[in-house]
Amino acid sequence: MREWTIPATKEAVAAVMHSLEREMEANECSEKKRRQLNIALEELMVNIVNYAYGEEHGIIRISYEFWKTEGGVCLKLICADHGKSYNPLKKKEPDVSLPAEKRKAGGLGIFMMKKLVDSIEYERVGGENQITIIKQMN
Repeated sequence: MREWTIPATKEAVAAVMHSLEREMEANECSEKKRRQLNIALEELMVNIVNYAYGEEHGIIRISYEFWKTEGGVCLKLICADHGKSYNPLKKKEPDVSLPAEKRKAGGLGIFMMKKLVDSIEYERVGGENQITIIKQMN
């Protein structure tokens, strides 16, 4: 697996997103799947930047690998932080059948993330929040 460790800042997230985009292109991932993964991953990492560490400065560790299957290229990506323990996947899904003005604020980003990837899991390991994403990329 390849790995980056970055400061939990929006600028560092943008740089990693740019680098990962180049990696996805090099691995012949479809444009549609790249866009979907970019939306999900940006949502995840911006949530870490905004909520995991409070006022403290923290880091985000991103590990990833591509592999080929009969169906094409797959990506496994692990995004980890040492912030407060929080499983975003347990958050109650918003009622998207309601008009926007009747819905509670928040929660749409995590809802979207779940819809845009093939598999997403959370675990707390050694004081670290880890989200593992798997996505078919073509």
